[in-house]
Amino acid sequence: MADNHSEQWHQLSLFDLLQPTPIAVPSPPQIPPQILPTSRKLNLRDYQGKMKRDIYQQLREGHKRILVYGPTGCGKTLVLSSILQDAISKGRRSMLLVHRDFLVEQTINTLIELGVAGDAIGVIKAGYKEDRTKPLQICGIQSLQRREMLENIGMVIIDECHSCAFWTEYQRVKEATTTAIHLGFSASPWRLKSSTEYFGQHFDSIVLGPSIKWLIKHGYLARPRYFGWGGYVDLSQLDTGSDGDYKSRQMEAAFINSDVPEMAVEKIQQFCEGRTGIVFNAGVQQSRIQTKLLNEAGIPTCHVDANTSVDERRQIYRQLEAGEIRCISSIGCLTEGFDVKSISFIVFARATKSRALYVQICGRGIRSFPGKEDCLILDFGKNIQRHGYLSKNWKITLEPTPPKPETEAYKECPTCGNTVLAILRECPFCGHVFEGGDIEDNLIDFEAEFGELFDSETYEQVKYCRSQRKARFSKSQPPDKLWETFKAKFNNTILIGDWLIGAIFQGSDTEFNRQLLLDYLIKFAPTNKEHDRWIKFHVELEFGRPGRSYKTGKNKTKKAAIGTLQRREWWEILEVEQTADWTTIKQAYRKLAMQYHPDTSELSEDVALDKMKMLNWAFDMAKKENLI
Repeated sequence: MADNHSEQWHQLSLFDLLQPTPIAVPSPPQIPPQILPTSRKLNLRDYQGKMKRDIYQQLREGHKRILVYGPTGCGKTLVLSSILQDAISKGRRSMLLVHRDFLVEQTINTLIELGVAGDAIGVIKAGYKEDRTKPLQICGIQSLQRREMLENIGMVIIDECHSCAFWTEYQRVKEATTTAIHLGFSASPWRLKSSTEYFGQHFDSIVLGPSIKWLIKHGYLARPRYFGWGGYVDLSQLDTGSDGDYKSRQMEAAFINSDVPEMAVEKIQQFCEGRTGIVFNAGVQQSRIQTKLLNEAGIPTCHVDANTSVDERRQIYRQLEAGEIRCISSIGCLTEGFDVKSISFIVFARATKSRALYVQICGRGIRSFPGKEDCLILDFGKNIQRHGYLSKNWKITLEPTPPKPETEAYKECPTCGNTVLAILRECPFCGHVFEGGDIEDNLIDFEAEFGELFDSETYEQVKYCRSQRKARFSKSQPPDKLWETFKAKFNNTILIGDWLIGAIFQGSDTEFNRQLLLDYLIKFAPTNKEHDRWIKFHVELEFGRPGRSYKTGKNKTKKAAIGTLQRREWWEILEVEQTADWTTIKQAYRKLAMQYHPDTSELSEDVALDKMKMLNWAFDMAKKENLI
């Protein structure tokens, strides 16, 4: 969906929009119009166009240092590319800062792919030939420390500014470009040591793109589904390092010595069949152990760490994208710059106190991709409990914030971001009304068995579709109509998955319950070649796929059994002919009832009771057919 205003805004450069109060920069060398590199015009989505307009509005109001928030997958690179095109079209000089070596070439390729003219791009980085006459210079920020600073720069764009802006080299850039515009782009603008490191040190205003929740709702990001349990590692015994996060070596040792490496394999097998994804570990040794266990379990996996060469990484990424391997095990090298959109599960085999890192890791999996509905986030480090769901309205601020108390006696207000007592019903700072403890209290069964966790909105959807599934069975209504009623109520589609497992019989997979379900389904089954497949789909939607484990109720996990998919007729159950007279039917009933009686049967009480239920059902059906 193209932005209705994109064409007119493409024609206006940000420098044009600064009039009548232009920035007083030294006049840059102008490039003669006839040799200006040409760029392909970009079409921005509506919200991307709004981000760009908001940036230009801030510039008109006199703000020169702007923090720009755009969540993973919103296309912030498209926005900054459009702004760079405006600058290039006027022959203005800009620099784009990146903080990781591999991001330099990736950024060049992305900008060219998005329409920025390759002839306009110069590079300041070891291994590249410098050409400082180019209007756009992409700079590895470390390389600037050892080189002469660029001159006559009118605009500085800081990519991943949550990291890049806090490198010491950026201070040198700021001192050399005091009259330039500085735009810092980030999908995760939070710092762990936010009382001493905060964005107001570098920026004086904020432009907010759409929220993650909005992007998910409108189909620009895949829906995250959360799975977790918090009892594998005692995180209270870990120390905090100088960076504000858990000490890496301690954390790695704790996770290696826990059940996490084995449990990660088990849960990937249980929940992630047919999916590709990433496991994020606490250290290299843990990642190598995890890689070995996954490969031994038949899940093709490659390990990636900081020492993995660029060429090897590219090959591994291509294999993952092609489905030749199912998983990459890493220690954090894939939190920025990794762009395999097809992956649909993420495993936290580590813990982090960093909201930015948590969001970055989750962001690797929720990028949209054709045919991809959701991304499973499997958490073994209480990260979901610590940080909340991606739908949470986290505060983005330029101001320093005091450290958040690490105690359950406090909670964070989702509206203003202030820390308040957990027992409060209303925020004293902004008046936000806490409903049922807000999101954190809806971490369903977090300390129970490992299973799916729901935010409040999703939890309501799950409860609705489960109750409607059971109601349709009870009222003998067509089961597939549920999809339509759900869509009409929530303007959304049901993530069938495990949501409906056990909705009718609460996980009780007995011969009698299967008979009841099949008796119900046969009334609505298609009469064409899809009949058997349709029956199988709905039976497995209730009882699960054979051999897989499912969470079918509170604190209850059950492995699906291999059960019949064929409905039995009453005469088969009573062991008589279909044409048997009523006297023969009654005799058969009494004989089998005696066999299933607890005092005479060798069957267990549960099995005998299930047999009796089947027998009663058959007897009642025989009555109807014989008009007794």
